[in-house]
Amino acid sequence: LGNVKALRFGRYDDTANDNGGYNYYARRQMSGTVFSNPGNGNFTIQYWTYFLSGRYVVSTGGQTGSTGFTMHDNGEGGNPPDYFVSVKDGANQYSSRYNDDGKSKGWVNHALVWNNDGSSLQEKLKYFQNGVIQATTTSQSSSQTDTQTLWTIGVPNNNLTNSYAGEFWMSDLKAYDRALSEYEVGVNYNGLRAKHGV
Repeated sequence: LGNVKALRFGRYDDTANDNGGYNYYARRQMSGTVFSNPGNGNFTIQYWTYFLSGRYVVSTGGQTGSTGFTMHDNGEGGNPPDYFVSVKDGANQYSSRYNDDGKSKGWVNHALVWNNDGSSLQEKLKYFQNGVIQATTTSQSSSQTDTQTLWTIGVPNNNLTNSYAGEFWMSDLKAYDRALSEYEVGVNYNGLRAKHGV
C-alpha cells in the first residue's frame, strides 16, 4: 500500500470482543441532510479504495425502502463484476451499474455525483471511476421516506452484519453538499494519483 494513509474496513473474526466480527463506521447521524434525503439538494461523494473482497462500501439508505444513497460492488455470489450506485430522493430511485468493479486494479477512485436539479434522467446521477464518467442513470423506480439515516462504511446501514460487508482500504473520502462538475471530479482524482501510485 506504500505510504498511503488509509483506514481498513471489512470482515474479520473478532467475536470475542462482541462486535459481531466486522468493522464498520456507523456513528454519523445524517437525518435531515442531503446525504440521507437527496430530495433536499445536490451532493458528491468521492473516495479511493483498495478493494479486497465483499460488497458494500458506503451507504445512507439508498439500497433499502429509505431515501439516501449507496455505492457497492455487486460482483460476488455468482454475480458478474459491477459497481452499483443508487440514490433515492423520496419520489424515485435512480440507479446505475458499471461492469468493472475495479477489484483487480489496486487503488481506484470512485465518485457519485447527484444532481437533484438535473432536467434529464442522465443528468440526475453520474458515476465516475478514476476521473472518467462510466455510467449515468439507467433505471428509475418509486422511492419512500427517510427512515434509514445512519452513514455507514463497510456495510449497508440497514444490515450491520458480515452478510453484505465489504473488505477494503479507504482513503481521502470527500463529501460535498453540491454536484461537482466533471472537471472538478477530475481535479480531485489527478491531484491524488501520485499518492496512490496510479
